Amino acid sequence: MKKVYTGRTHLSHLGGLALPESTRCYGCSAGPGSLSSHAQWRARPSHEKFVDPGSAIVVGEVVYFKVDTICDDMIRGGVNPGVPLDSIYSFDLEREEWRGILRGPIHDIFQTDEYDDDLGDYLSLWYRTTLADLRGSLGLLHYRKHQHIMDLWLLKDFDNGLWVKAYRIQIEPIFPTTESHVNSLFMLDDGRIVIHFALTGWLFIYDPRTNTSAQVEMRQLDALAMYT
Repeated sequence: MKKVYTGRTHLSHLGGLALPESTRCYGCSAGPGSLSSHAQWRARPSHEKFVDPGSAIVVGEVVYFKVDTICDDMIRGGVNPGVPLDSIYSFDLEREEWRGILRGPIHDIFQTDEYDDDLGDYLSLWYRTTLADLRGSLGLLHYRKHQHIMDLWLLKDFDNGLWVKAYRIQIEPIFPTTESHVNSLFMLDDGRIVIHFALTGWLFIYDPRTNTSAQVEMRQLDALAMYT
């Protein structure tokens, strides 16, 4: 992971996936044009919980992670992992330290009328959530396939765990119902949302103002990134 700000480049590397104690984060920094073999990596304490490096998303000067997939496997096997599946871990690139655990927006409202206690929706929660950098704000997309909708949440206050549901996107007939997971999403300057599906590799641009979408005609993509 790489973040550039105030004239310095910060790099972090997360390694060791077998146990939480071995999941260490290493950081280094250098001034403009000085990133070379002379840069020194500094080991930082591991997080006490399992994290999923593959879910990492950088927003500003913070890297956010979903919980590891092992937590999803545990709950499917009837074992309480001790952490809600929508919990989010974060690492401050400037301070090079882990921050507090961020509670996602879904767990607390799961047993309310909002979710109607849909067990299928919760059991598949890890696979149906995607983290995103939405124009400088942390976003969490919940792809609720059984209800044919996508809920897109934006984090407004980290310290108080305040989330706001920014959009509810109706899947049918806009998107393919064969999909079960959104790989990545981005927000363009004009407010349109780029959505990349994992299974088919299809790419759509959704316009929340008109509730319409257009598929980008191109070969299937394995991954997608946006540079500004």
